[in-house]
Amino acid sequence: MFSFFRKKPPALPFSAAMKQVIKTSRIEAFQLDNDFIAVPHFLLAMLREQDPTVMPAFNQLLVSPVLFEYRLATELMGLRLTSQRLSESASLPLTLEMETMLQHAQQTAQLLEAPEVEAVHLLLSMLRQPGSTAAEAAGEFGLTHDLLVAHLRLQEQQTSPE
Repeated sequence: MFSFFRKKPPALPFSAAMKQVIKTSRIEAFQLDNDFIAVPHFLLAMLREQDPTVMPAFNQLLVSPVLFEYRLATELMGLRLTSQRLSESASLPLTLEMETMLQHAQQTAQLLEAPEVEAVHLLLSMLRQPGSTAAEAAGEFGLTHDLLVAHLRLQEQQTSPE
């Protein structure tokens, strides 16, 4: 029977590498003179941090991570929601799209029975939605959700002992 009082499963913690990606995305937003944090900021942070769960896929599947980084940075350069200058200690809001992506990353990690949410879970959720900013930008460079899933399956088969 359906119950409104059913407990939700507990949220998985973020891994240390994912926490570093989150911190770096904030720095990326400040460097690009943005007063918000969006999906491209997280992609830039993944590239900048050389996240071990994501970089092998970027290096093998993207035409050029450097060009991808340039494409993302030029898209965001100087976009602001307000005309006020922000201090370095100010908190920056996430866009609604980014909040949705983080929720989907939680769900993806739970489906894969991972102990923590990794950057690869966030990347999978970003690429899963075809109209998202990340999917469009990555699609220009040949990175799609299906390609990433195939790459991760191949990588898993190569590392698992048989």
